[in-house]
Amino acid sequence: MMINVISNLIIVAMSVMVFFYSIGAVNIIEEGHIGVYYRGGRLLDSFNDPGLYFQIPFLTKMQQVQINIKSDTIHHLSCLTKAGVHLYFPKVKVINSLKKSYVLSLIH
Repeated sequence: MMINVISNLIIVAMSVMVFFYSIGAVNIIEEGHIGVYYRGGRLLDSFNDPGLYFQIPFLTKMQQVQINIKSDTIHHLSCLTKAGVHLYFPKVKVINSLKKSYVLSLIH
């Protein structure tokens, strides 16, 4: 009898979590990212670290921003020097990272 009650409680709790996740009330921020929030289209002045968070559904929107080291490749890059020499690079690899304290000021 007690095991039956516990299993029913677990099923109800899981159902509530699935419901909140489906309407957008639960956010999961992945490792290497932070979550920035918009409420009514306006950027809020706070962010969250990786983890599980609750928000007001339909009113608040969360966007993940990658802050760990990231590499990108730029193909077919050409540039002109100050002396007028044309340089061409078939492939350039760019490695960057973003400090989380700068994220909000960059988005504004």
